[in-house]
Amino acid sequence: MAQQQKLSAKQYIKTKARSLPIDICYCNTNWKLIGMATIIVSRIHKTGTRTFGVYLVDTLERGVIDSMYHFNALQGIFEEIVEDIRENLPFEQIDYVTAHNIIFGAVAFADENGIAPCKEFKEITQYILEDDENEDIEIIEFDFGYIQESKKEQQETISNVTFQFKIQLKNISAPTVWRRIEVPAHYTFEDFHDIIQASFLWEDYHLFMFCPQGFGSHPSIGIPTEDDNLIDIDADSIPLSDVFIKEKQTYTYIYDFGDDWIHTITLEKIHNKTIDYPICTAGKGGCPPEDCGGPWGYQRLKEILANPKDPEYKETRKWLGLKKNDTYPIDECDTELINSMLKDYFE
Repeated sequence: MAQQQKLSAKQYIKTKARSLPIDICYCNTNWKLIGMATIIVSRIHKTGTRTFGVYLVDTLERGVIDSMYHFNALQGIFEEIVEDIRENLPFEQIDYVTAHNIIFGAVAFADENGIAPCKEFKEITQYILEDDENEDIEIIEFDFGYIQESKKEQQETISNVTFQFKIQLKNISAPTVWRRIEVPAHYTFEDFHDIIQASFLWEDYHLFMFCPQGFGSHPSIGIPTEDDNLIDIDADSIPLSDVFIKEKQTYTYIYDFGDDWIHTITLEKIHNKTIDYPICTAGKGGCPPEDCGGPWGYQRLKEILANPKDPEYKETRKWLGLKKNDTYPIDECDTELINSMLKDYFE
């Protein structure tokens, strides 16, 4: 008798996953506010392992924009992925019917606008879910699309809340470069971009992005363009309070996708107080110059400036615009200048 051929993970999911019992499902509780749902739907094998899908769902316009699957995964892998997401989002268990309606409701809404779900969803991860034609699934009417409070209403709701952030440049040392900033919670992520630019004395020459854990993590927040799918949410449409909900929460800000200046943002404290404009209360280290080649280029630049005998010494000083007795402010954090800029811009 010929030996039965073992199914691949993809073949198994497409033909047999729906015969497995639905197990635990998760979703971020603030999906309606931010217009982006991160959903996990898992099915349990007799052995106790899980096959599960992770779905990134844009409920404002594009439906399922990304998804991935894990086949026959151990409990530890499942828990690790859940905890990684929970570090940056209020991620809680939900029932399958809710998960199903969010995913397929957003897909149907996007389809009405001529937008198809991502390739991975069409080819494989939809089969971890129940068939959308399954009449046993209760229909829940969710609102999809751009149905949001006005900015004035948002501001009135959280006008007495101030976030205290510590923002630090990654891969920079001797000295480290960081700023402590207090920001009204109702400010948008576009405002936050302007605040970071001023606080580090960047010159806003390049593209930027906020995201949970760096490139490839979602939801990504920035300025959408017609040429790429890099940005999930328009930075001008979402207030900080929609994402930052608990102290010690972290997020990432990336500036200049060539040099890759990666800033780690930590929400240190949530204050019940009102401030009129952002304030830099502390900091350390001068910011690197634009276009110097990222953290490793900056390290080389500091080595050159510390050695007048280096063959690149004169050319580097000239590029920086330094005159005879000038020094580059490697150790300087001018909070007075930063606060003057923030006040002029936001007051």
